[in-house]
Amino acid sequence: MVDLDRLKAERWRIEETLRNAGFTLRGTECRCPFPEHIDKHASAGIFEGTSGAWLFKCVPCHFSGSFLDLEARLAGR
Repeated sequence: MVDLDRLKAERWRIEETLRNAGFTLRGTECRCPFPEHIDKHASAGIFEGTSGAWLFKCVPCHFSGSFLDLEARLAGR
């Protein structure tokens, strides 16, 4: 059985998801990969949540979630 909490706690998974979508992290900051707003400066980033999961958050479009949420959104789900 897959331990989703363990997978979410692996920082490289969310970084890889962003790279595969064509975005570059600078430290923990990046541009948002979603078209709801024009992003001239880094307005999104990743951070470690209180549960130990690495999460993505975009301030202007209010999207946030784990690498699983990010992959689903990028796939249009």
